[in-house]
Amino acid sequence: MKKKAVIFIHGFLGSSSQFHALTAAAQGAGAEAVLLTLPGHGGSLADFLKVGRREWEAHVGERIAALSREYDALYLVGHSMGGLIAIGAALHAPQQVKGILALSLPLFARITLRTLRILPRSVMKGNSSDPYVLAARRFSGVAGITVWNSLLLIPNTAALLRMMGKARRTLASLSVPLTVINSEKDELLSPRTLAYVKKQLPGAKTKLIQDSGHFYFTDKELPCMQQAVTELLQN
Repeated sequence: MKKKAVIFIHGFLGSSSQFHALTAAAQGAGAEAVLLTLPGHGGSLADFLKVGRREWEAHVGERIAALSREYDALYLVGHSMGGLIAIGAALHAPQQVKGILALSLPLFARITLRTLRILPRSVMKGNSSDPYVLAARRFSGVAGITVWNSLLLIPNTAALLRMMGKARRTLASLSVPLTVINSEKDELLSPRTLAYVKKQLPGAKTKLIQDSGHFYFTDKELPCMQQAVTELLQN
């Protein structure tokens, strides 16, 4: 049996802890789960501000190159920016990646009243019972962000927007099987992403779920994502 590995890539300001339910699906399908922590994540805001897009992309590329010498087949699961990085890595080295699952893929952003309600509260210390706010807090990979110092994130946020634009321009060149799962209630992303993916890559698999958010995955919809990991490994 071929040795398979699933590389999990978190998103902007994110953490690999959000993948725990999905790593079980990968392991149950006979693959090794490899959780990455992107440079600048897992520490303080000061650490995050020292790095950017090039370091994140280089780190993933280096890990793919190293793991391709150890495993017969590599698959990528990326959340948000992690999906963008996964697509870029597969465009750069398509022979090393057998398939991609992108969750909350950010090709088009949006700002709504829900955005303005959830984002500020996710970096405040006050109590909250909102599952979307609690998930954003729980899966944050950068400590020390507040409403007041969040302006320091502008340069890296601008870099993220450039990554989104590059992904839109290059998506049609992707030769690796792609599955995208986005949510209607995502507080950060426009649902039009899925239509754009199908237009650029008619062979891609897309699914619009209804109640999950950008970070929060409902108990009802999480099995859909676990099943997508299993199907990814069957390509």
